[in-house]
Amino acid sequence: MPLDGISAHFLTQDLNRQLQGARLQQVVQEDKNTIFLGFRQQQQNLQLAISIDPARSFVYLTHKYPAQRQDLSSFGRLLRQQLMGAELIRCENPIWERIFIFHFRALNEIGDWEERNLIAEIMGKHSNLVLLRPNGVIHDALRHIDHSVNRFREIMPARPYVAPPSQDKIDIKDFQEDLPDYLDGKLVFPFLRTKAAIEISRLLVKTLAGWSPLLAQDQVYRAGLDDKLHPSDLTTEQLLRLSQVIAKTCSRILEAKLEPAIYYQDASHKQIVDFYSLPLAIYPERQTFKQLSTCYETYYNLKLTQSIFAARHQALNSKLDRLARQNQRKRGLHEEDLAEGSQSELYKLYGDLLQAKIYQIAPKATEVEVENYYDPDTAWVTIPLDPSRSPAQNIDNYYRKYRKAKEKHKIAQEFLHQDELNEAWLANLYSLLDQAEDLSDLEAISDELSELGSTSKKELITEVEQKASQANRLNPGKPGKKGKYKARPQQSKQKKKVDTQRPVHDFRKFTTSDGFQVRVGRNNIENDRLTFRKSRKDDLWFHVKNQPGSHTVLHLEGQEASEEAILETAAIAAYYSSANKFSMGAKVEVDYCPIKNVRKIPGAKPGLVNYQDYSTLLVEAKLPDNTRG
Repeated sequence: MPLDGISAHFLTQDLNRQLQGARLQQVVQEDKNTIFLGFRQQQQNLQLAISIDPARSFVYLTHKYPAQRQDLSSFGRLLRQQLMGAELIRCENPIWERIFIFHFRALNEIGDWEERNLIAEIMGKHSNLVLLRPNGVIHDALRHIDHSVNRFREIMPARPYVAPPSQDKIDIKDFQEDLPDYLDGKLVFPFLRTKAAIEISRLLVKTLAGWSPLLAQDQVYRAGLDDKLHPSDLTTEQLLRLSQVIAKTCSRILEAKLEPAIYYQDASHKQIVDFYSLPLAIYPERQTFKQLSTCYETYYNLKLTQSIFAARHQALNSKLDRLARQNQRKRGLHEEDLAEGSQSELYKLYGDLLQAKIYQIAPKATEVEVENYYDPDTAWVTIPLDPSRSPAQNIDNYYRKYRKAKEKHKIAQEFLHQDELNEAWLANLYSLLDQAEDLSDLEAISDELSELGSTSKKELITEVEQKASQANRLNPGKPGKKGKYKARPQQSKQKKKVDTQRPVHDFRKFTTSDGFQVRVGRNNIENDRLTFRKSRKDDLWFHVKNQPGSHTVLHLEGQEASEEAILETAAIAAYYSSANKFSMGAKVEVDYCPIKNVRKIPGAKPGLVNYQDYSTLLVEAKLPDNTRG
């Protein structure tokens, strides 16, 4: 939700308390839409962050400069030229509007003091940052709006500044003086008597200055009403109840009884709903703050992190989809090669039968029928021949086909086995991506894909044909398609150097109720490192049964595992698995055994293991009640 007029009113008061009399010492630009103004006030540095980004426009105070900085735009250089060293006299807010007017006092070219105003309009896609000359003419703006976009309100240099049009809504300050109306001796607001076909919350937003949809929905919720109702549907009792709720909220606003908070969807605090300066009953899960600016800064940073997380998650999912399609195409080609290779014994049979009956083959014959003395049930076999070749050459051709098909069959089996291992590896990565909770989880998966997931397009076609060609010195293409495939140069068998600069991500860590440490891998490389390098042989290893999931280890430190610790660790292993996504609350089977019973699968990518002498538990997928470490 963009900042509403009520919150903007309170934020202006907060800015005045902290910045009035401060001097501007620095101008920093984070991106084309976001500028940080550095102030010095009472021996402390404060940064005023202003963004006109349509997706996240904001104004708040912070003690931090942006992590990334870019060269100042022409508007940023103008701010530095006109306002550097200027004193902030006050911050003004047109009542219940999302506009902030910063009044600066600065020296002009002849050494006289003059007032220069910087106006931040925080209105979603219509947001802007405008610097005015002392005469009220626009000096420049961060975003130019000419007459082709808005004929009535141009935001261009040398144009007079025109404030956004008033929305002609009711100022809640006037309620007690101008709007008393009573029903049975009790207060009822006249605008609620409308016959218009409009939802109650929309009526509140449309009528009351500064009110946002979130606050309006909260009022309807507090009154115990259905927001889909129209005002004309309300009974007398409901009108009175809603009026009392609105009157109480208006009094709280006028008395400035703030409780800035970020509101969440549930107790996990993973899904942000919104922030607000007043307490809301509609969303009970919240995180409260003492300062409005701190609340807003935290909210916008969390929303930015969520946006980055969603974008990276989608990018990784697309990369996994591409790798899965590549592996599927490879598997299809390898299955074709396996089917062709299965003809090897037939080619050998043809060669042997032709060798025994070579004297019966007529020159330039297209086929010959011979007795199959290897199979008593098949008396005669018709063998195709190449009429351009002699009988001896036809025999040699079948023996060559036999050798090539036999080698192709063997190699195709090897590659199909590798394809199956790659499918398991990709399935595990999909599961890990579903389990990702923050950017570090995604970074771990991205690192693994960068290291192990690169596949060239040529690899999809030529693996089997290349090996068969090297073994038989024959063209690897199919009959009639000679030269279609080219074998790739043989790659060096030298081991790939490990990138020592690559960051090593920490494991997820938990503590059982009786004090044992539990660690969980964030990607397949971490799974291998956790299982085979960071655990003892007598530690217990957990994994969801027959499904993708993270390696989970209960570290015993020479002690004997309690039944409670085993059950809690199994629940963690179930939580970080694909079974958690599809179980719909049902219990999940989890296998566990000592680390010494776990073995890597030869030739497989990280994370794929075999294990034996294990036990199985049926548990609910969940995390421990205690705080995650």
